[in-house]
Amino acid sequence: MKPKYERIYDYLESLIIEEKIKAGEKIPSEKEVADMFETTRVTVRKALSKLEHEGLITKLKGVGSFVTSSDPLSRKKIGVIVQNNDIVRGIIKNTSKYGIKTYALDYSFNVKEEEKLIIDLLEKEIDGLILQPTTSSLTNGILRSLIKESFPIVFVDRPLPNHYEIPLIWSDNEEGGRIMAQHAKELKIKNPIFITHGDFQIQSVKSRYIGFCEEYGKQIQNIDSEEINTHDLLKKIKEEKIDFIFFCNDTTAIKIHNTLIYNGINIPHQIKVAGFDDIETAIMLYPELTTVKQNFEQIGENAVSTIIKILKNEKTQKEIKIPVQIKKRKSTSI
Repeated sequence: MKPKYERIYDYLESLIIEEKIKAGEKIPSEKEVADMFETTRVTVRKALSKLEHEGLITKLKGVGSFVTSSDPLSRKKIGVIVQNNDIVRGIIKNTSKYGIKTYALDYSFNVKEEEKLIIDLLEKEIDGLILQPTTSSLTNGILRSLIKESFPIVFVDRPLPNHYEIPLIWSDNEEGGRIMAQHAKELKIKNPIFITHGDFQIQSVKSRYIGFCEEYGKQIQNIDSEEINTHDLLKKIKEEKIDFIFFCNDTTAIKIHNTLIYNGINIPHQIKVAGFDDIETAIMLYPELTTVKQNFEQIGENAVSTIIKILKNEKTQKEIKIPVQIKKRKSTSI
């Protein structure tokens, strides 16, 4: 349990953040707070000194303490562990509006390194955390402890299974799958497949597949590119007359797109290919890659807005889906 002076600090800080006591108004007296928490005025003064150090109040001898900051959020610090640079850009773009200090650390797929990153952020006394979780985050003991303690956390890009109480900001991945299936039906595709890259258990990837299958009207093959070699993939395409490949992301699409071209497969005449993400190199291919565009900056901006609501004890949405759009290019059109 926190020391009593810190609980007093948290209580008074929340009154200021929620604007129950506005800038220029007097906070409760030392005696009132001491009676409320059944403690001494010395303990209360320790909490007030911390509030003054943070710039939230001004103490006037013989008069009392007054709220001095009209924007207490500017004293907050947010930790960021996110892989996608565009999401980070959206986060910083929004935190800068409020003067919130942002600590963005390197992203890691290793649970031990992720734990260390969170510890480093906590040592900086962050008030909230924006995290892009991985499958290994499930075993992150530090993260689980923070969740248990109701520490302000927002997930971006993907959820963490069994932790649905944490607000999630991500793209509407199912809708992305659906609009790609609509495009496939427009092209009169007869035998599409879905190719992942060892990441089908990631909910965002699975949602793209589900959305495609639901709109297309049947469950299509899901193939892990890490479990099939080039020879077997080319053989499958030829023998099963596969005419459309929907890749889980653009990076995987680009890698296999080039392999198909190198092995004499004509895109889009023999087979059509499409990805997901709309990364910069998608339009540098020949032919240019059809894909689903995500608005990563908007994900970052919404993550900040959500964590601010948590800090202000306001009601938050448990899930915000950011709209996506298809970018039709030459890899699917003749």
